[in-house]
Amino acid sequence: MRPFLVALAVLSPAIITVAAPVSSDRSACLQSSAGCACDDRPPFVVFDSPPLPKTAVPSLSRMLRDSGETARLEAARQLGRIHDSTTVEPLVQALRDPSCSVASAAAWSLRGVADSRAAAPLREALLHGRCLVRARAAEVFALHKGPESVRVALVAIRDADPRVRAPVARSLGELGDRSAVVPLIAATRDKDKHVRQAAAEALGRLRDPRALAALTAALKDESKEVRQAAADAIGRLSRPS
Repeated sequence: MRPFLVALAVLSPAIITVAAPVSSDRSACLQSSAGCACDDRPPFVVFDSPPLPKTAVPSLSRMLRDSGETARLEAARQLGRIHDSTTVEPLVQALRDPSCSVASAAAWSLRGVADSRAAAPLREALLHGRCLVRARAAEVFALHKGPESVRVALVAIRDADPRVRAPVARSLGELGDRSAVVPLIAATRDKDKHVRQAAAEALGRLRDPRALAALTAALKDESKEVRQAAADAIGRLSRPS
């Protein structure tokens, strides 16, 4: 058994993993509208994932400095099972890992800790990270609300990657700032159906009458999910405040 798997077994005997190698070309990310070469499949399947004790943080933090990408990736994922503020510093450091897979796992693991120190690094990753890192940060950053969250989201909703645009649109509804209404109206015409659905859902949460025309047009969308989201949003607009 490889040394890092031995360490994990000592930390938590309940962890059962199946490992798959991480190839170097999967770690490469292309920041372009052409797509992303980073493989977003996890190299481990965790069948039993009880929370880990915070006493595991020092060992997992050391694993994040391992020369092997697979070890660093598993450390980032396992830190997400420790819902304690002591994980924030190592995970924030891992956002800058040279491996796209490790950095994106770190972003995802930050979802479990409500700590303000994570807000700014996640916003930075959302705007300037590699493609899959941006996508994971987009799914998480609104959980760490800060004064700059709306401003950053209004930039990120124009990202080239629909995996970023869709969760950002959803987050704009959760953030509740009506300055997002016009960009969200534009997003109901996005070429990606998931972005259009998320935009319709967000407009329903914001309940701004300016969205009515766009939502009505979305009732004719080719996607059933978009049509349903638009109908639900129109229903929310018509309810008394």
